[in-house]
Amino acid sequence: AELDSPLRAQAWLGLGRVNVQLNQVDEAIAAFKQAVEQKHATASPEAAYRAGEAAYKAGKHNLAVSFYRTVITQYQSSPYFGQAATGVMWAQLAAEQYQEVIDSRREFTDTLIGRDATTAAYITAAAHQGLDQYLEAATLLASIRDAARNTVLDERVLWRLSRSLFKLDRFDDMVAIVAQLRRDHPKSPHLHEAEYLRATALALMGKSSESAARLTDIVTAGRSHPFYNKALLQRAKVREADKKLEAAAAD
Repeated sequence: AELDSPLRAQAWLGLGRVNVQLNQVDEAIAAFKQAVEQKHATASPEAAYRAGEAAYKAGKHNLAVSFYRTVITQYQSSPYFGQAATGVMWAQLAAEQYQEVIDSRREFTDTLIGRDATTAAYITAAAHQGLDQYLEAATLLASIRDAARNTVLDERVLWRLSRSLFKLDRFDDMVAIVAQLRRDHPKSPHLHEAEYLRATALALMGKSSESAARLTDIVTAGRSHPFYNKALLQRAKVREADKKLEAAAAD
């Protein structure tokens, strides 16, 4: 006998979950799509959200947006609404659709609260950086520092804030943020870049000895350090400006 529509929706949703676990992305999306088409009050919005997640992870950003927007336009009371809204923005950011990200946050501002609102602000700050709008990025990031603390976003907020402050020539503030990043997140994948920018900022602040010391830390780490070559060149420039010509020539 043919399954009733609510049972069909749950069955397709369950199949989609299994396909995700098996890393069968296209099959998962197809199953979730079938669940969405059943228009079930709870299974369909979850399926639309999970289809968006599967498409996003597969790099199918426009498809992800379309599934997320199904939740947003048809299931506003769903518990997946907030995640779908930020999902739209994550997908747009990954597609480098920076102005669309900013527009989406404006669209969702009145409906997102708590963690979702913080996430939306972070994504928007990243989009502003993509557009070289560092003041807007820094302002947003500074506004969510407290809300992001003790969340998965904290490390990324500090990293992006340090980059924006560097671009704005706010070196004292930038150095302090990098110090906090190192203290709170010593295993951050962004610490290499942040430390290099801090060393560069110290040079621009006229603190050549401290800058050279920080650059030497990077050089000493060896060629596997992603900023080894840049640090070597920057240290030579610092030493040359400091009249340490022999050491500069050695670099």
